[in-house]
Amino acid sequence: MKRLRSIVTDEEADATLQTLVTGPVVYATDTSPGEKPTASAPGPSCGHPAAEVLTPAALRLLAAVVKNPMRRSSEYAKLAGMSPNTVGRVRPALIARGLIREHQLESGRRGRAAILLEPLEAAARVLAQTEVSSL
Repeated sequence: MKRLRSIVTDEEADATLQTLVTGPVVYATDTSPGEKPTASAPGPSCGHPAAEVLTPAALRLLAAVVKNPMRRSSEYAKLAGMSPNTVGRVRPALIARGLIREHQLESGRRGRAAILLEPLEAAARVLAQTEVSSL
């Protein structure tokens, strides 16, 4: 039997979370009592409206970045009304979809460089489509 490691590095944990954030969405079909449920994973070509939909947290962060561009990433938690951990978890998905871009601001001092978030053109389109489809 294979023994599991008891210690996981931060990079390994982040990689695991990344697959949860950007992985495919699997939709369950309606079933009758006693019937076995099936699932399908729609792709972009299937026409399913939720195939490209962002989570509510991702939409809130995206809206905050569009309304307040080029702020430090740490400020967006308050602007979007979410925890810093949620912002840190959602931000890579928005970057991977080409909706925002990160810029590192070197201060010349010790410590971590500040990360500024820039909305890209696609971000405004996504928000406009989401507002129209939610009416």
